[in-house]
Amino acid sequence: MPGVFHDLSKRLSMSSGIILMLVISFFGADYWPVQFLTVLFVATITMAAMIEYVALVKHKGDPPSKYLLAGIGVFWPVAFFLFPSWIWLILIFLGFFVYNFYFIDGALYRVATGSFAMLYILVPIGMILSILYPQGIGSKGDMALVIYLVAVTKVADVGGYFMGRLFGKTKLAPNISPSKTIVGAVFGLISSVLVSLLLACYVNISNQEALFLGLILGVAAELGDLAESVLKRDAHVKDSNQIPGLGGVLDLIDSLLFTTPILFAYFRF
Repeated sequence: MPGVFHDLSKRLSMSSGIILMLVISFFGADYWPVQFLTVLFVATITMAAMIEYVALVKHKGDPPSKYLLAGIGVFWPVAFFLFPSWIWLILIFLGFFVYNFYFIDGALYRVATGSFAMLYILVPIGMILSILYPQGIGSKGDMALVIYLVAVTKVADVGGYFMGRLFGKTKLAPNISPSKTIVGAVFGLISSVLVSLLLACYVNISNQEALFLGLILGVAAELGDLAESVLKRDAHVKDSNQIPGLGGVLDLIDSLLFTTPILFAYFRF
């Protein structure tokens, strides 16, 4: 049994820091210093995710500038927080394209892979900030909705991890992620539905909506996990980084990158 959960202590120790940040953000949501600290945390996560993405691309060809994408990863959350507008993303894309005017060879590949990073990483991050601080600095959005999003999304990972390690035999997608099992995926989905129903009153939705969202978000969470695994398999790497127990920042947020747009669209449109 200890061998089955050999990385559990590392996972718990790394995840505790993220949980602590969520608690601080929740109870300090009315105070702009805490808001700014939260945004800096998000910016750090975004920067690390962009750097890890560049490292994956590097295995396939000439990647976009690591420093440029890292800078974009920091600039985007801070700019969106101070002056909330999706125009920033358009300007970032145009600026990134113009930057490649100076480096013609390989520009097509760099622009394509860099643009995908903006769609894959920056858009969901912007949606989270839009929920948290709809009017920018000093405003208060729906922290409860972000807690709901993270809980329903990550419980799919947790449920799949424990039940997959204990009882999983049949692989879910062995060519993409050899450690994932059908039992783990099913239990992860059930966990998402149960947590969604449990938090229904917290985010003021009906049980029917909670059931629907739990199913959709649970499936999206598992697809997001598999999607990042596709990128890693193509790059022939096991983890996007070497963070103990988690692999990398992209490994940590991959499921949220898929579930965030769904939740954002559901409550905004």
